[in-house]
Amino acid sequence: MAIPLTFNTPGKIVSTLAHQARSLRLEANFTQKGLARHAGVSYASLRTFERSGQISLLSFVKIVQTLGREKDLLAVLSTRPLPYQSIDDVVRVETTPARQRGRRS
Repeated sequence: MAIPLTFNTPGKIVSTLAHQARSLRLEANFTQKGLARHAGVSYASLRTFERSGQISLLSFVKIVQTLGREKDLLAVLSTRPLPYQSIDDVVRVETTPARQRGRRS
């Protein structure tokens, strides 16, 4: 059975997303009230998100779109394969012997 590679807890991921969204907001020179107004979410929701990471998915998407990061968000669940799906994949790559010669043509 393959064990998925995870290094962060869900709480850590949410906290990181909230911190990154705040950094992007400040980079874009938005106040919390300004971003909330432009994104169409309540000021309280944005303030709570930046403080605790808690927000509805719809409000999160609106904020991400307003900050110009829609493509990044869509890439999160893209169908392209990841380099490693499990510990078994890592072990397989590390134990595969390197070729010593080229192939005959």
